Order: sequence, then C-alpha cells, then structure tokens
Amino acid sequence: MSFLRRISGKSQKRVVVLGLDGVSRRQLLELCADGHLPGIQKIIANSDLSEFSSAVSSMLPVTWTSCFTGVNPAVHGLFGYMERRRNAYGVYFPNGSQVASTSIWEECASVGKTIVSINVPYTYPARKIKGVMVSGLDSLDFSKAVYPSSVGEALEKTGYRIDVDFNGLSGDRAKTYAALEYVLAKRCEAVRYLFKRVDWHLFTCVFSGAGHLNRCLYNDYHDKRSAGHKRFIAYFKNLDALVREIDDTLPAETELMLISTQSTVPAKRMVHLNAWLVNQGLLVLKNSGKFSFDNICPEKTKVFALDGGRLYINRKGIMPGGCVSSGREYDKLRHFLIESLLTLVDDAIGTPFISAIYRKEDVYHGPYMDRAPDLILAGISGYELNGEMSGGDVFRTAAREGVPSGADTFFCLKGLRSLVSKPGIYDVFPTLLEILGIPLTKKIDGVSIL
Repeated sequence: MSFLRRISGKSQKRVVVLGLDGVSRRQLLELCADGHLPGIQKIIANSDLSEFSSAVSSMLPVTWTSCFTGVNPAVHGLFGYMERRRNAYGVYFPNGSQVASTSIWEECASVGKTIVSINVPYTYPARKIKGVMVSGLDSLDFSKAVYPSSVGEALEKTGYRIDVDFNGLSGDRAKTYAALEYVLAKRCEAVRYLFKRVDWHLFTCVFSGAGHLNRCLYNDYHDKRSAGHKRFIAYFKNLDALVREIDDTLPAETELMLISTQSTVPAKRMVHLNAWLVNQGLLVLKNSGKFSFDNICPEKTKVFALDGGRLYINRKGIMPGGCVSSGREYDKLRHFLIESLLTLVDDAIGTPFISAIYRKEDVYHGPYMDRAPDLILAGISGYELNGEMSGGDVFRTAAREGVPSGADTFFCLKGLRSLVSKPGIYDVFPTLLEILGIPLTKKIDGVSIL
C-alpha cells in the first residue's frame, strides 16, 4: 500500500488512531526487538516509525489538544495541567470545556461522520457527538464523562475506570501494578465492545496507563533481574494483543495510526522553580510561612512558575496588582532569567539542568497570547521542572522513576513509507481530515503528511 499520493475526491476511508502515552520510539523498538510486541512489530515492519516533533511543552493537555486541533496553545487555550486565574492570584485545573478551537470531533460531526473516542485527555465533559465519547484523565464526574449516557451506564456496570486512583497506593509496587492492569483490562474490554458494535468513521483511543507504568515503575523495565520486570513486560504484551486484534479485524479501507506525543526518560532530579525564585527575591509571599499561589504578594512578586517549566512575569495590566512594566523592564527581566537559568547548575553534580529556554512569541501565536507563559523552560533529560509553590531546596530527589519528555516520540501510519520530513504534532489533524475526506476550513499550524 502506498500513500505517496494525495487522496482525491470524497474519501470513504476510516481511521483508527491509537495513542501510546509515555512510550518512546526507542522503548517501542527495544520491546519489538526482544519479541514482546509481535502485533506492533507487524505494523511497523512495512511502515515508517518516524520520529515525531511533539509540542515545546510535553504536558498532555498541550500535546493531545494540539494533536487533535492542529493549532498551538495560544489558539486552543490550554498551556498545562494548571492554569493561572485571571482575576486573582491562584490556579485552577482546566478540562476539555476550556478548549477554544474546533477539534477533529467537531469536524467529523459537521459532515455527519461517526466517531468513537476513548480516554483522549482533555475531552471532558464528553461532547454530544454522533457516536461515543469516553473522556480521559481530566474527568471529574463519570456521569458527564461518557456520551451517550446509556454507554456510560453499561461501562459502569462492567467496573470501567477512567484512570488509576493513585491515592492510597503509597508507592506499593504490587498494588500499583494491580491497579494499572485492572484499568488496562477494562479499557481493552471497552475498545473491543465499541470497535465491533459502532459503525464508526474515526476510532481513537489513548492508552494513558503506559505512561503511568513508565513513570511509576520505570526501574523494572531496565532491571531485568527485578521482581517486577516480567510484570512490566506483561503489561505491554497485553496492550500489544489488543493492537494486534484491531489490526487483524480492520474494516476495508481503514487506516491505522500509532502515535506517542510524550515519552519517558529515567528520572534524575526534581527542580522546584518557585523555590529558586523565592531565593532570588523575585517571588514574595504575603505570609512567608504559607506557600500557596493565593498568598503571592502582587506588589513585590515579579515572576512565578507553573508546572512544565512555565514562567509567568507579573506584568502590569495582565494580573491584578502586577508590578513589572511592559517594554524595557519586561525585556530586561526576561534576559536576566534566561541568562541565570541557563548557567544555573545542579549542586549535586555541577552541571546545568536547562537545555533550552523559549520566549513565548517564538513558539506561540494566536488570540490567547496573554495567557501564555512568558518563558518556557526545557530541562535536560531526566530533570522534572516542578511548578509547586514551595521554598527550601531547589534540587530534590525525583518523586518518580520516570520523567515525561517531548523527545523521541513517534508517529506511524500503517503502510506509509519514505517520509521526506519528520511529522509534527500539528500535522495529525490535517492528515486525519484528508484521509476522511473532510475539507479544511480553518487556519492551522500543520499540514497533511500525505
């Protein structure tokens, strides 16, 4: 099968998109080489498992939303797991209702195509579309996480869970494996049921458990003598069995796409950026003993950090009581932050921990630029840039065994070979539109790879 041609006319094709969250291209190839993933190996044997250009920020709200809207965060409106409040100092946790740009789901609905969407992050509350939507990890209320409600009721009866509840696991490896295995089993049941019983045009499922597995239990992957190694590999084998089953039963004229928008690397250290800002006198609290975002002193705080290495400068006219003037003062402060952070070293080993720093205007454009972080930090592999409000040590022991990364992610469209360039995260949306025969009606940041 060759895709080195453009699909013309009204396409009658269908598409399956499977997201392997937190899995790197290297890890996938290693697992295939060791014979653990025969189903995926069969798919990539005659396809390009391409390196994938993910988002500057590797956080799931950014990556999957960008993937399925084709636009950058300053257009779709999500910049991280936490967002700053606009009228007061504090943070909130966004969900899919804050996505401002039309997604692949709306595009399919506009031409009457049927979709099944399972566990795609930041699709909560479930949209009332033609088909079935089961929301992902941002879900708060199960009754609002599934559409139609009849499917939600059926899933509840089977014991379906949106995600693993890590509360109470307390780092217990056996309990963590059991919880991950249970959620995967229920996810596979839902996929098998809906795959066969809904006459869909677009079928999407993101397996977020693979990322949880890598982040919580990554040491078991590399240490083949560990007690958990076989269980770690068994998780991927079960996932592969479902992929193989889907591949073997694809309806005619159906394309199969495998994507990873986020990889995992071995953890080194956690960096508390707000602790560094406090030490520099750039972040000041009203009550010095209370570390919280709503305790920020607006008149004295010049910068604060949120998760994913995002730095926000407290500019006048943006936040109430902002103290940094636009123009020269703003530019001078950004220059100081860039210069200081690029030369700051991990005191344990004496090497820098930042690989790059991006100004927002260099990576974002769109109507929500005022919500964008002023600087986006990229850590050296293995460093997790923490956005919690805290004082004390800047460098601390890593909280997990694996750290999310935007590097070494992958894209594979079954049968597609000889790509002339590396696909990017914004290219998925227009590629899906072209395969499905849906005209592109808005300005986006990507292009179809076909």
